[in-house]
Amino acid sequence: MKAQIIAAGVLPRHQAFFDASYDFLLAELQRLHVDVQNPVLADADEARLFSAVEDATRSCELILLLTPPQPEAMEAVNAVVSKGLGLPLELREADLGRLRDHAAKTGAALTEGQLRAFASAPRGALHLGGGGLVQGYALAAQRQLLMVLPLSPSELVQLFQGGIGELLRRQAAQAAGEVQMEPADGQSREAVAVLKAVGIGDTPIPDMLQKIPRSLDLRVGYTQDRGDWTIRLAARGASQAEAGALCQRGVRAARDALGAYCYSDREETLAQVLAREMEAARLRVTLADGYCAGMPEELLAQAPGADKVAAVVAAYSNKVKVQRLGVSQKLLGQHGAISRQAAVAMAVGAKKLGGTQLGAAIVGNPGPGADEDKPIGLVYVAITDGKEVWVKTLNLQGQGADRDTIRSIACLQAFHMLRLYTNHYPGVLPGGMALGAGGRIVPQRQGDHDGKENTFMAMFSKPRRRATAGGPPVSSARSSAARGPAKWTNRTGCV
Repeated sequence: MKAQIIAAGVLPRHQAFFDASYDFLLAELQRLHVDVQNPVLADADEARLFSAVEDATRSCELILLLTPPQPEAMEAVNAVVSKGLGLPLELREADLGRLRDHAAKTGAALTEGQLRAFASAPRGALHLGGGGLVQGYALAAQRQLLMVLPLSPSELVQLFQGGIGELLRRQAAQAAGEVQMEPADGQSREAVAVLKAVGIGDTPIPDMLQKIPRSLDLRVGYTQDRGDWTIRLAARGASQAEAGALCQRGVRAARDALGAYCYSDREETLAQVLAREMEAARLRVTLADGYCAGMPEELLAQAPGADKVAAVVAAYSNKVKVQRLGVSQKLLGQHGAISRQAAVAMAVGAKKLGGTQLGAAIVGNPGPGADEDKPIGLVYVAITDGKEVWVKTLNLQGQGADRDTIRSIACLQAFHMLRLYTNHYPGVLPGGMALGAGGRIVPQRQGDHDGKENTFMAMFSKPRRRATAGGPPVSSARSSAARGPAKWTNRTGCV
C-alpha cells in the first residue's frame, strides 16, 4: 500500500511539529509495510491544496492530511475534502462546546465562525476526535482511505493509542489482499455508531471493550478527553440494512461491556444526558462546588434545560461552608475541608439551601498552595437525597494529570453519580449509607456495606423500591440511526 502525507498550511513555527509528526507516522506506517511517498507541504491556498490531494488519490491508497491549529488551514482542508468528495460539511455540536472550553482555557483568540470550522466535518465521516483544536476524521471508499489528523505530535500519539493504529492495520491488510472487505459485486456498505462513556472506574475503558465478541467483526476506535470517552463502531454488510443491523448488534454488545459507564449512544455530553433524564424524572439538585473553580456550572450551562434541574453554589472558603451550607466549624476543625465528612455535610447543606430533592458536593486538593496538607489530586464527591448519602473518593495523585483534568474528572464523577441515582429513581441506588440527625452518617452494621464506599461497578442490580411514590424510572438514551460514509465521487477527479 502507498501512502501520501500532506501537511496543509504549515508555517515556519510549525516546522518542528511537522518533523516530529512525520517521523512518528513514518515509523508507524513502515511497521505495516506501507510505502510512504515523499511528504508534500502545501500552504492553506485551497486550489493548490486541492491539486495536491487530487494527485495523491490517483496513486495512493492512503492519504493523511496533517492540519495545524490554524483556522485558515482547517477551513481549506474541510473545503477541499468536502468539494472533492461532493459531501456537505456538518457541524458537530458536542465538539463545538468542547472547543469553546478549550479556546477559553488556552486563551486562543478565535471567532465563533473559526471554532465552527474546527467542529465541522464532511457528512458520514468517521470522527476520530483530538485533544486540541483539530478534530480528526476519516473517509473510506473502495480501497482508499483519507484521514484528516492534527499536526501536533502528542495529539497524534493519543489518536493512535485510541484506535487509529488498528484502522490503518486493516487498511494495509485490505490493500495487500489479506482481508476481503468488499463482496464480489463491489456494493459493500458501511454503518457507523457512536457511544459515549465516562472513564472513572477501576477498569480502563479499552479493557472493557475487549469483551465485545470478535465474531461481530467490528472496527472499534476510541478517544478520550479528560475522562470523557468517545467510542466509534463500524460494521460492513452487503447492503446498508445489513451493515446497520450488524452495527446495532455491536452497539448492544458494547453497552453490555461498558455497563454503567456508558451514558449515551449519540454525540452528546454527560451534562446534556443528566439534564434531560433529571427533568424527565422531575428531580432537581443543588451542587456545592468546593474545588472545581466553576467548572460544574460551565458544563451545565452548555446543556439545554440544565438550569431547570441544577443549581451550583460556590463554596471554596470555610466561611461559605459554615454560613451558607451549615457545616459545623467543629467538623472542619476535626476532619478538614478536604475530607469525606466535609463533602457529606456540604451535600446535605446544599440540598437544604436549594430546597431540592438532591444535594451534591465536590471537595479536593487542587495542588500547591492549598490550605491543608492533603495529597494533590485527592477528591471527595458526595450526593444525598436526605435519607442516604453516596460518597466516592478519587485519588489522582501521581497520574500526571493537570488541575483542569482532575477537576473535569471530579465533575464527571458527580454527574455520573447523579445520573445513576436518576436511573434508579424512584428505586434506591445501591451502595448508600443512612443519614441520621444533623446529616451525619449512621454507623453501619457489619455486612451492610462492610464500611466500604461504593465503587459503582455493580450499580445495575435490581433497584430496591422506595415506600413513597415518585416519577417514572428513566431509561438510558435510545439508539440513533447509524449512517455510513458515502463513496468517493468521480465528478472532481478524486477517484
